[in-house]
Amino acid sequence: MASLPVDTYIQTMCPRLFNDPGRAVYVELATDRTSQEYFGDLLYNYAIALRAMHDFTIDKTRTRGDGGFITDKTEGRLTMRFLHNMNRNSKSTLLMTSYGQKLHELIRARGPIIGTASPDLDILSGALLGAEDYL
Repeated sequence: MASLPVDTYIQTMCPRLFNDPGRAVYVELATDRTSQEYFGDLLYNYAIALRAMHDFTIDKTRTRGDGGFITDKTEGRLTMRFLHNMNRNSKSTLLMTSYGQKLHELIRARGPIIGTASPDLDILSGALLGAEDYL
């Protein structure tokens, strides 16, 4: 299975972003915040598209700073309910849009994120190269 171009995902899943003149900015920002090593070649473009669609949706629908994922909406006498079960320690807004929820699921499916400050880390094995030098 080959990865589709970012714009193909956006055109299909979020036509409003696809037709927005700022699409390139959202894609660039999403690209800067998405790791190709983490998502791999098959899911990298999809993850970028999901992040761009999520950010666009937050910016365009939450113009007054509304919080949470909208779970219910009524027109007569205006009612709107938000999902507020986001982890208090998390600064993530991913649960606030359907695109963010898909990205969150994708992140969780890929496994834990491990980081290091050492350039001597073998990414495939997780072992430090020349570890005896650090003992």
